[in-house]
Formats: sequence, C-alpha cells, structure tokens
Amino acid sequence: MRSERRMHRMQFYIEPELRDELESLAKQRNVPMAELIREAIRSYVTRESPPAKTDSALNIIGMFRSSDTPVDVGRNHDKYIYRKDWEE
Repeated sequence: MRSERRMHRMQFYIEPELRDELESLAKQRNVPMAELIREAIRSYVTRESPPAKTDSALNIIGMFRSSDTPVDVGRNHDKYIYRKDWEE
C-alpha cells in the first residue's frame, strides 16, 4: 500500500448496488472500500495507458527492408558488416 504518499481526496457517485457489492468485497478481503477503489483505478489506468516508449535504438529494426535485402543478415552479419567473403 502507498500510505506514505499524500492522497488526494475525490468525491464521486456510484450506484447503490455497486456500493453494496464493493462493501461486501471489502469485508471479505478485510480492507477498506477506498483501497479497493484505488486498486481498481490503478488496474484500469495501467491497462488503458499507452505502452511505454521503447529504446529508440530498437525503433530502427525493420526500417530498411527492401526486396534486395539479404535474409541471412542475422546469421552472417560479419559478412555484410565487414564486406569480407567468408565463403572462400
């Protein structure tokens, strides 16, 4: 739990049936209803947030694909990087 952080008070309305279900679940888990609400909001925000930006170096993967690009670059990268004929 993040009790060491300062909380911001919020007020909102929910349907009576949802409140009853929330209260019942809170009693079952022996936690305050507010903790269940924070947990639900945290889960929603995590699920709906756009993915974190990846390392920009990884963004170049696949950028230079063309019909004449060799398909064995992963296996024979030295041949293409150093331009040596490894087959001799």
